Amino acid sequence: MRVTAGHWAVLAGVLALVLSVTLLPAGTQTAPGFARCIFCNPRMLSDSILNTALFVPVGLALRLVSLGPLAAAGVGVLVSVGIEVGQLWVPGRDPSASDIITNGAGAVLGAVSLRWFAAWVAPPRTMAVRLSVAAALCACAIWWATGWLVVPSMAAAEYWGQWTPTFGSLEPYGGNVTAAWVGGMPVPSHRVADSVTLRRHLVDQAPIDVALKVGRPPRRLSPIFSVADAESRRILLVGAAGDDLVYRYRTRAADWHFDQPDLRSPSAFAGVAPGAATTVTITTQAKGVCASVGGRTTCDLGFGPGDGWSLLVSSSAVPSGTRALLQALWMAAVVAPAGYWARRSVGSVAAVALLAAWLLVLPSFTDLLPTRPQEWGGAVVGFLSAALVASRWR
Repeated sequence: MRVTAGHWAVLAGVLALVLSVTLLPAGTQTAPGFARCIFCNPRMLSDSILNTALFVPVGLALRLVSLGPLAAAGVGVLVSVGIEVGQLWVPGRDPSASDIITNGAGAVLGAVSLRWFAAWVAPPRTMAVRLSVAAALCACAIWWATGWLVVPSMAAAEYWGQWTPTFGSLEPYGGNVTAAWVGGMPVPSHRVADSVTLRRHLVDQAPIDVALKVGRPPRRLSPIFSVADAESRRILLVGAAGDDLVYRYRTRAADWHFDQPDLRSPSAFAGVAPGAATTVTITTQAKGVCASVGGRTTCDLGFGPGDGWSLLVSSSAVPSGTRALLQALWMAAVVAPAGYWARRSVGSVAAVALLAAWLLVLPSFTDLLPTRPQEWGGAVVGFLSAALVASRWR
């Protein structure tokens, strides 16, 4: 293959994107050092998926400039090592051995998959239809996994109540909690005497009530009330981010080392003056959650098929106003492969019917909310846009 200026431009663009994602500051504190432990990261699986996906284009781009598979893989691994070393001096970054391994794995995967990648870009018609149906099945599996991972998971352990706790990664709350209850059971700001009963209330999703004096709106997520177990795992958290009320409970996602998503009631604290006494109440419905602040209630809070992104990327810093957009973009990304390989055939009609039917029935056997308008819109736009790109490519 003759290397052109366009190939070098692709490589430069890919490297620029990877360097900007990995070396720009993500906080104010510099990492204490290089983390050698490979399995210590509580969100190891989500980080591994993101790191691997980020470096696959690096391996592919290195192959485009005529490097062999081994050479491209080796250069990709060296780029990963260089980035992790550089992160030692970048605020908010946490360099680790596990990142080197997963980044390198992505580069190796990209380097050795060029031949298959080329075949998938412009496959024969029959193969394209099969790929479209297979991609639709993968999308359905991703949506089902999202529903399975957001199910509550409350460990059987000794529990501790925490009023306005101080966590190193979160902003301290400026107000004061005066009382807290779960299912009518008082939860003090220390070890809970009857952890068995408290866990039963949490498993039964009993109402949570927190009486407090409101603090100033925090700039980022700030914990008001939480329950943790003896291993410092957060079982639930009620907090604030700006004027939003944040509710987070431990899910299967945390057990599987994905990121821990949260629910938000937008502007729940708006109009409540700092220092005012109020009560926060969280109640669970058949589908979704109701959150109340001072008697002002917002219902139908919950996870949908478009919230899979929050299992990979921390949602704590994402404003509530952008979540609908992220849900639409996630749906578009999940269905785009099925749209790209779609052709005017019975097989492609089957792929579309499968996607639509699955989104309709999914809430009946998972904890997911019915598919929301922005999620339907994102899926339709993603499918049609990818199909249009493929028609121009062919």
